[in-house]
Amino acid sequence: MWLSDLDISQDPCGGADLYLNWKEIDMLQARAPRHRHHWVMGRIAAKDAVRHHLTHRGRECPSPSEITITSESGKPPIAALPNGDKIRLSIAHSGHIAVAMSGDTAVGIDAEILREHAPGVEELSLSARERRLLTAAATRYSSQTRDSRCRLFLRFWAAKEAVAKVAGTGLAGRLSDLEIVNEHPDYIGVQHHPTQTHHRVHTFWLTSSTFFPPVNTEYVVAWTRCDR
Repeated sequence: MWLSDLDISQDPCGGADLYLNWKEIDMLQARAPRHRHHWVMGRIAAKDAVRHHLTHRGRECPSPSEITITSESGKPPIAALPNGDKIRLSIAHSGHIAVAMSGDTAVGIDAEILREHAPGVEELSLSARERRLLTAAATRYSSQTRDSRCRLFLRFWAAKEAVAKVAGTGLAGRLSDLEIVNEHPDYIGVQHHPTQTHHRVHTFWLTSSTFFPPVNTEYVVAWTRCDR
């Protein structure tokens, strides 16, 4: 997993030419200015994740600009290496950060900025059984001042997003395909009903005072991978 933050407010490439090849720089400059920041951050995080993945396994590690990231509509991104090998990717953006994860099998990652959700969102997003699990966890943590209900809901949502990315489907219109079945301080158990697979989704919190501006903004990150 890799994190990225980059200020490209003055320069459309913002030093990203160290990571992007000329084709990608052209793609960046063709994008609307408000979309460039997240797009660049995602590419940087993804290429760093791929390079870490290769180095950790003792494989040849190309320069960032030699890694080509492709993403067909509706399908997870792929990193193509100069030798023809391909690495699975997952990329997520939220607020001022981007996160990415790579692997030889399907991977999924999501990031969500901490914010209050609108009334009714829980009922639309979670089944009655999941809401009971949410309530039980919120009650358990309230005495420890650990997680508010809002934090728990965001963990649940991010966990579902991560599994949906592993499945290659996304969440749109498929919320009932995914069910939160258990909750632990460090992970969420998610059942993917169409494939009858159980995923342990790891979660953790980032605080912007430690990593990224603006100060004191918090994010939850959830990630998982397919073992097959």
